[in-house]
Parts: sequence; C-alpha cells; structure tokens
Amino acid sequence: MLFRSRFFSVHFRVVVRMGRAVAGADGLHGARASRLLGYFLVSFGTLGMQYAFGPIYAQLLKQLQGSREVTALVGSLSIGLMDGLGMVSGMLVLTYGSRCCCLVAAAVTALGWGLSALVAEPWQLLLTYSLLVGVGHSLALHSAVLCVGRWFSSKLALAHALPNTGGALSPLLMGMLAQI
Repeated sequence: MLFRSRFFSVHFRVVVRMGRAVAGADGLHGARASRLLGYFLVSFGTLGMQYAFGPIYAQLLKQLQGSREVTALVGSLSIGLMDGLGMVSGMLVLTYGSRCCCLVAAAVTALGWGLSALVAEPWQLLLTYSLLVGVGHSLALHSAVLCVGRWFSSKLALAHALPNTGGALSPLLMGMLAQI
C-alpha cells in the first residue's frame, strides 16, 4: 500500500507541475490558441489535399493521359504513406520536436509539389507526389497532433476536434479549386 500511494503521489505531482508549466489556466490564450490554429491549417492542408484526390485524379488523367491504375496508385500511396508512417513520424517528433519536424515537413511537401508540377508521365508522380508529399504530410500531421496533446490537459477531445474540422472542410474547397 505504501508503494502504491507513493507512486500515485509522485505521478500526481508530475502531472500538476507539467500542467502548470505548460498548460497554464484552462482558458484559450496566446500560445495555446496559436497551436490550435496551426493544427487547423495543417489539417486543412494535409488531410484536405489527401481527401480531395478525386478531383485531382480527374485532372491528372486529362493532363497526363496515362493509365488509370498508375494515376490512382499515386493518391493511394500518398495517403497510405501519410497514415502508415505515423509511428515513425511520432518518434521523430518526440525526438526532434514539433517545430523542427513541421519545418522539414513543409520543405519536403513543397519539394514534392514543385517536382510534381514538372512531371510528364504518371509514374513520375509515384516518386514526387506519392513519396515526398506522403512523407511530408505524415510528418506535418503527426507533429500537430502531438503538439496539441502536449499543450492541452483538459478538454483534449475538443482541442483535437476543432482543428480537425479543417480536414473536413478542405476537400470541399479543394474540389472546387481543382476545377479551375
């Protein structure tokens, strides 16, 4: 019984200290609000771009005139890498921090999009869009998820739900933008 109470006492002290040092008051102030906005923008960009691959797929078929299978594989591999590399991305975020991983993710994703604009064949998109954008989106999304988890001790579900609406709203806009 002594060990159990000592464990819970130490655990409680660590949680309270972390809560005061990181989370502060339960209100939504400066740094916490900026992290929610950042998570919203990351969800809007990563999840929205992945989920809106349907209209992009139609435009890719028209522009590149390649096989439907290879063009569809581009989007499937990209979202598969984004989700499949979640554990690796999470370990990188815990090792190097959210800020560093988000900057690397932005560079890798921008490189993937830039190189994707230069392709002439659908199979080249497997290297540029699928690989680079998938890895970049994985790093960015999981950096944001872990960052919000660190900054919110109470109302964590709400703190994740509000920014994830960006992932739900983005395909609506991306679909319209792909038609232009």
